[in-house]
Amino acid sequence: MLAYEQLDPDTGAALTRANELDLPVVLITDTLGEKLADRVDAALEARRSRRGALSSATTTMVLLDALLLALADRDRARSLAALAELNELRKRVRAVPLAGKLP
Repeated sequence: MLAYEQLDPDTGAALTRANELDLPVVLITDTLGEKLADRVDAALEARRSRRGALSSATTTMVLLDALLLALADRDRARSLAALAELNELRKRVRAVPLAGKLP
């Protein structure tokens, strides 16, 4: 679960439902780890840099990439089969003609 600065209503509802179902929750956040500690199984800190009005998601993307690679490594054969299926689906999507011209 991703939540930065505050817990928005949609994310809060998803967290509540995960807790109701006793599902494990990994939270990726900048400042909410301590605040939500009793509702998540793990909180991973990913602070976002700020430059003026823009913020960078680089830290979050690196963390997500590392988590995905670690999970994929747990069952390499299954992960490679899923990747092959995903690539096949991408080919199908690219082969579908557009219904109309884009503006």
